[in-house]
Amino acid sequence: MENTALKPQQISKNSPTGSLEAFGLEVGYNRAPVIKDLSFVAEPGLFHTILGPNGSGKSTLLKALTGELSYSGRVTLNGESLSTIRAETLALRRGVLPQHTVLAFPLTVSEVVSLGVLRNDTVGTAKQRRNRIFEALGMVDLEGFEGRQYQSLSGGEQQRVQLARVLCQVWSPIAEDGSRRWLFLDEPVSSLDIKHQIQIMNIAADYARRGGGVLAVMHDLNLTASFADTVMVIRNGELKIMGSVAAVYKDEILSDAYDHDVQVSHVDGRSAPIVLARHG
Repeated sequence: MENTALKPQQISKNSPTGSLEAFGLEVGYNRAPVIKDLSFVAEPGLFHTILGPNGSGKSTLLKALTGELSYSGRVTLNGESLSTIRAETLALRRGVLPQHTVLAFPLTVSEVVSLGVLRNDTVGTAKQRRNRIFEALGMVDLEGFEGRQYQSLSGGEQQRVQLARVLCQVWSPIAEDGSRRWLFLDEPVSSLDIKHQIQIMNIAADYARRGGGVLAVMHDLNLTASFADTVMVIRNGELKIMGSVAAVYKDEILSDAYDHDVQVSHVDGRSAPIVLARHG
């Protein structure tokens, strides 16, 4: 599989304003390397996705890019090294939706979402905070859930509450100073039915269209093909290829990435390809 990742010197020369950049990124657990010498540029205004088989390092990569895991190499956000950005400042520049969130305290839905509002620098009065919470819950189809206990919700409903919290945290894709905000989403539709999968993907795509950056770890190849602007394929901790859906969605590329024979098909009237796994 061809590796089209940019070299660090190419990145520093061609990097767009507001981009997310990784230079020679390496991440490991107990001295065992998981991410190996990985470099790329992700521009704001685009919906970027990370694909790859189980255990390939997708979530590990995302955790390093958000500062949750230590790493060697360099990560920059809006031109500033991630390691030098204060935690409270970083919270205003990027929102992170983890794959799993566990709350030990009996909070209401409104209280959970309000954690994102408290980190947002554009919400002033108590009335504005309440309105923001209501609007965010409406976006994820949870109107009227404000007073419900978070622990009483289904897994999919909890996932949407957490997304509402993250949206409140980085509500405006472009900050007042012109810097770009980012959404980092780790399997954002894993617990959702098809209606809410499409709804959440539309929210992420709209955030990118309005000038923000979006980077999402995905498993569903067909859903990714319908929404992504760029695709990164990770295998064994290495970035194998990064490009448009048209460039990446090839039989040989995806078959090699997933170690399984797949066929990429095109249906009349549909712009996005469809991936079918061969069996038998």
